[in-house]
Amino acid sequence: MAEIRGLTTDEAFMEIKAQKEAGLSGPVEVLALEADLLDYRETADEEMAAVLFTATLAEDGQAPEQIEEIWHFVRTKSAFRPIWRLDGIQQIA
Repeated sequence: MAEIRGLTTDEAFMEIKAQKEAGLSGPVEVLALEADLLDYRETADEEMAAVLFTATLAEDGQAPEQIEEIWHFVRTKSAFRPIWRLDGIQQIA
């Protein structure tokens, strides 16, 4: 979890931590992955990007399934070395 902490906003980290503590996520094998940039926005202080991930995953030894999620990233322009941080994950129904 310490490795993930540096790559997320506070809100995203708390959500990931809560899911892990609730046992909602187990081992996942990524069989295929595509990423498409959907949106990019810039303000005076921040940059924001939305990326559509389409993946084929096998969770806990189950049959593979395809998922689509939009991951939202932000970075602060004023940081010495700005890095993109995960700000949230939107499930596609």
